[in-house]
Amino acid sequence: TEVPLNRDNKQSADKTERIEEELPPDLFPDIYDLSNLLIDPKLPFLQFKKFKDTLEVNAQIISVEVIVPSGIRNIDLFLFRNNRKIDMFYQIGAGVYKFNKVRLNEGENVIETFYRKGSKRSISVYSIINLTIREKDGKV
Repeated sequence: TEVPLNRDNKQSADKTERIEEELPPDLFPDIYDLSNLLIDPKLPFLQFKKFKDTLEVNAQIISVEVIVPSGIRNIDLFLFRNNRKIDMFYQIGAGVYKFNKVRLNEGENVIETFYRKGSKRSISVYSIINLTIREKDGKV
């Protein structure tokens, strides 16, 4: 990203400097295409905390907790719903990470999580969450 910087009135606005050169590099995450990352089956698996492979809920907004195994550092953790990225954690290590306020669609929601390590990614872990919206009288 190039941004014109005016240091004094004598410099013209058409002179630009790359803002990345003036800020620490970790403020600018790498840009990459997730579809081009190779899956590395040797990378440790993630786990959903408190989720089964299939789950029935009646709340439209949920929290999703993901367990990143010990020994893992400097990864980008992704959360997808129905093949669309909805959230991520950048440059994290081992631990439990909570994605709050995940909005579900009525019916079947395929929740997917995986991580990126360098130019490779882990195998995805999935949970299918079926949202049933009940009417006020308790009927489906």
